[in-house]
Amino acid sequence: MIYDTLTMKLVSSRPMFTSLYDSARGGYPEKLPNYPGGAISFWSGGRLPFMATFDVKINGVTKQIKVITIHAKSSGDATSYNRRVYDAKVLYDTLQAYYKEDNIVIVGDFNDKLGVATYNNAASPFKNFVDDKNNYVPLTLPLEVAGSISYIGGSALIDHIIITNELAGQYIPTATTLEDPRNYIGGYNATTASDHLPVYSRFNLSASLPVTLLQFVASRKNEQVHLQWSTVNEVNNKLFVVERSADRSHFAEIATIAGVGNSTRVNNYKAIDLHPLAGVNYYRLKQIDVDGSFTYSGIIAVNFGIENTLQLKVYPNPVTNKITLQFGSATGRYSAVVYDLQGKKVLKATGVVADINQQINSQLNRLMPGVYSIELIGNSQKSSVFFIKK
Repeated sequence: MIYDTLTMKLVSSRPMFTSLYDSARGGYPEKLPNYPGGAISFWSGGRLPFMATFDVKINGVTKQIKVITIHAKSSGDATSYNRRVYDAKVLYDTLQAYYKEDNIVIVGDFNDKLGVATYNNAASPFKNFVDDKNNYVPLTLPLEVAGSISYIGGSALIDHIIITNELAGQYIPTATTLEDPRNYIGGYNATTASDHLPVYSRFNLSASLPVTLLQFVASRKNEQVHLQWSTVNEVNNKLFVVERSADRSHFAEIATIAGVGNSTRVNNYKAIDLHPLAGVNYYRLKQIDVDGSFTYSGIIAVNFGIENTLQLKVYPNPVTNKITLQFGSATGRYSAVVYDLQGKKVLKATGVVADINQQINSQLNRLMPGVYSIELIGNSQKSSVFFIKK
């Protein structure tokens, strides 16, 4: 499996159904009752589906996706077909029982068609997935219906991609394609490369944010910090976790607030930090979706040492190609640093108000679309706000 380590982090990986197969090999075939040809032949005699779980982060949004690679039993005889039927049913039942709300991609050599089986025009071994339109989308079925062939020398599309409906909103329509390396690799065949042609699909994982955050502000009131934020267009929003840090890098949970769930109106939330740290306190929100995916807000700061009089503001927000910073009535020279959501410095500027605005705008086109925070430092003061780059 090939993946981009800049956006995908491997959380775990394992073969599935190892206990079932080990039981069959260990003399307990009753774990797989009535298996065609004997339980020892389960999933091609041990060619078990392999599950890899990734945290995928795009534009500050983290979504957990499970990729299940399968290589089903080959051959077109009745026993092989029945084994595929049995194996696919075990996979389907397992996903329904344990992973019903997960973002899942099933991909690989299915060794059969989705619409109708290669054996005797019988029902497809993967009929359960195809028929369950509430939970699964067979992305390669239209290619099969159109007559595409992925098996070199054969007459069927037997390499497929199926996704769960949780990913349907991020799928780019009609973006599932059969790749034919024979167009640019001379002699591509079973001997030199493979007897299969690859298929692929494309997704826009940043297309559907679970929550639109309108604002996130914090203010010092006596010996407490009051935090307030507003949202709109919440989709499956489970909860917010308020996190605090003394160094912008190491955050700890200080409060948990339940989300509305689903809403198209403006929703207001608040939390109180009863015991702020001495000095500058940095805060961020971790928004958690019902499927476990999460995203972070920008980082804001409250100074619990010297009183904060900078009153830093930015406009417009979101910003396209020009941003203006306002420092209230502050004068003198300052340093400004722009951070991404991972805490990495991406821009910096120094000088008086006019200098900082000019320097930030001259570098603004370097920023990819996403959420950033800007921190202003000077005269023993710090202030921080976040902004969105479109």
